[in-house]
Amino acid sequence: MSAGIFILIMFGGLIVFAVIVDLIAKRRGKKLDFENRDDSNISQSERIYAESFKDQVKQNMDQGFF
Repeated sequence: MSAGIFILIMFGGLIVFAVIVDLIAKRRGKKLDFENRDDSNISQSERIYAESFKDQVKQNMDQGFF
């Protein structure tokens, strides 16, 4: 019973924290968009590294390592 209460308190605290962050962002007029980030400031070497990492992860998943 106490483990269930602990889990509820943790999830409740996380939700309250998210709501507070959202309210502060709305009050300041900022838009939190984590999916569409601007990649125009990334160097070509960083792009190549990211693409090669994505390809490696895809190959590992196709081979069944995950």
